[in-house]
Amino acid sequence: MRKNKAILLILFFSINTIAYSQGNLKLEKQIASLYDLNDSLLRIWRADINGCKRERVLIVDSLLANKYIIGMPEKVFLLLFGNPEVYNPEGILTYGIGFTFCDGANKKTEDATGKELVVFIDEGKILRYGFDLID
Repeated sequence: MRKNKAILLILFFSINTIAYSQGNLKLEKQIASLYDLNDSLLRIWRADINGCKRERVLIVDSLLANKYIIGMPEKVFLLLFGNPEVYNPEGILTYGIGFTFCDGANKKTEDATGKELVVFIDEGKILRYGFDLID
């Protein structure tokens, strides 16, 4: 009887966890649409750690054209784009884009070349963003 209760408890928590994560995905989609961002492209962005898969390159043009990102709260930006590769406490986030020469752990090597998305934050909101070429 005790074993059955344990199994039911595990099943209950598993179902709740799945329902919670599906609810979060739905919420992320809704938030992304408020800022005119494509949820499937954001998933590609988050999966391309440090830009080593070179898939973030597909999203660059739509980011440059998006005027709704300016003024976006930092927490919303982090929810949609994931944690940056570099977080400067002075309010600068850096994301790698299309780097060459990455190691097996998706870390750029010293001789890597590519671009970085640099996001400037002021008072908890996106002030400006742009791309910086790294040689």
